[in-house]
Amino acid sequence: MPFVFTPSTKVSGPVNPLRTPEAFDTCTIAGIVTPGQAEVTGVKIKNRWNVWSGMGIEHPIINYTGRDIDAFQLELRIWDEADLDTYQKTLEPLFLKLPIGKRRADGTADYKSFTFSHPITNAAGINAVVVDTYEQITQAEDGLWVARLALRPFWGAPKRAVAKPIASGDEKPKPEDAADRTILGLADQISQQGKELEKLRGP
Repeated sequence: MPFVFTPSTKVSGPVNPLRTPEAFDTCTIAGIVTPGQAEVTGVKIKNRWNVWSGMGIEHPIINYTGRDIDAFQLELRIWDEADLDTYQKTLEPLFLKLPIGKRRADGTADYKSFTFSHPITNAAGINAVVVDTYEQITQAEDGLWVARLALRPFWGAPKRAVAKPIASGDEKPKPEDAADRTILGLADQISQQGKELEKLRGP
């Protein structure tokens, strides 16, 4: 069976931006409330599906195989001197650190993630991030500086299930559910059609 990645974090209840717009103006990174005004965009979750069809099948069989979750964008608009100090002295150094910890003897290492909280990401079950792309602060207009980042959702290393090998003497895998039985039936159908074609071709 395919490896399925599903976030184990609890999805937060919705926050209505029309009722509490101020909740969307800041986010919390590594326990630090962002200075200025924050805007989170580009949070997108795409489900992956395998689609199976064959002769005599009225509707295709679909099988969920996991999720693709891309990096999203965080923009901070800062116009206060004290807020800019906060960004440059606390947040920016975090973003510039290498995202990996001490390497082990086998060459692997732990990744350094940050806790993250914002109504949009909380609703999607995203509670930790790593830095995907850092950009320098730029001056948008007189007295207004903007910091832009791309942050990638982080859940740590998932546990992978090791597939049980087919024992010697078994001709084919054993179906575990209705979808497996349909897929194996299609495989048998294709195999039988191949044999019939070989007979027609002759020696």
